[in-house]
Amino acid sequence: ATSSKATSSTGISSKVDGTRFGRQSSDEANMDEDGNIIGRNGNGAGAVARRLAYRSLLAPNAAGGAVATLLPSCAAALFKRHAEESEDIRFNYRLAVSCALDKRLFCRDVKPGRGDVVRCLEGHMNDNGFTTVCHSELQRWAILRSNDPRLDPRFMRDCVADATAMCPAAQVQALVDPYAPPGAGLPALECIRRSLPRLRNEACRRHMMRTTAAMFADSRLDAALLVACKADLGRVPACRIDVSGSLTCLQGQLAKHQELTPRCKALVDERTRLAASHFDFNTDLVAHCAAERASLCAHAPGDKVMDCLADARNRPDFGASCKEALSRFMVVAVGDVRLLTSLQRDCARDIGALCAGVEP
Repeated sequence: ATSSKATSSTGISSKVDGTRFGRQSSDEANMDEDGNIIGRNGNGAGAVARRLAYRSLLAPNAAGGAVATLLPSCAAALFKRHAEESEDIRFNYRLAVSCALDKRLFCRDVKPGRGDVVRCLEGHMNDNGFTTVCHSELQRWAILRSNDPRLDPRFMRDCVADATAMCPAAQVQALVDPYAPPGAGLPALECIRRSLPRLRNEACRRHMMRTTAAMFADSRLDAALLVACKADLGRVPACRIDVSGSLTCLQGQLAKHQELTPRCKALVDERTRLAASHFDFNTDLVAHCAAERASLCAHAPGDKVMDCLADARNRPDFGASCKEALSRFMVVAVGDVRLLTSLQRDCARDIGALCAGVEP
């Protein structure tokens, strides 16, 4: 067999015998230069490759997902294929076919490459006329992409520099190692998420804000949580029923004084603190206080909206459902100063000087 080398804009290169990843195979969609479907054939070796690739990415997502049994070399090669599919919708047969109509309706002028078409489609998922089949396939792809930032072209383009500056060298190396196994990039993603307030690249910060808000809205996009809490989720039937609400379910277990494994509890606590740091991360407030934010707190940045809402909660035009959601947040927050972002920020020096050693 001959060897060929493919290099993507994510910096992930591959050398696989007999295969050029990113090329159309005989079973993939035939598309014009704008990514429009002009013919398709859904069977053949490429279909097998896609099924194997999906299987190789199920292992990191531990909420009942299958355990990959592929050889490491095969898993790595198929992962590289996924990385290239993430950059250009024309290389992703399933997504291209499922979303062909939606692309023409909503993203006709967006050129393929850099993940821009997928980003455009995701921005229209809740619009009238958006097809169910494309919506479902975008959700499926987002879940797979959440397992490893190397499948996220925007992360690889905008966030690697910040990762290099802020994260351990081994985590950064996993982002550029062509033979790192699926899921190896997840620690770097978590490192960047923890560093959100200090990110230097504004494009990276915006991207991480958007993806983190999506993660809080749907726990299926939180691969780190699903891995850390696999045993806990498996032990609680209610958490298994709705994987998308895993974080809320686990928080409920803690509220009932139920024990979680140490690794899971640490991450749930970390997620709870992160959700308290920005309005867009608190799904309860987002669901019930959108109108109040727009009318009363439009001037406030996201990390100060909760304070603004608290100051305005006794106004006659403050909605009852928002007041109830805000009360739920405040009841939890008063038990941990780390959830009161403004208090922790304004009193950090005094807390360190006067309350050292006191549990927050």
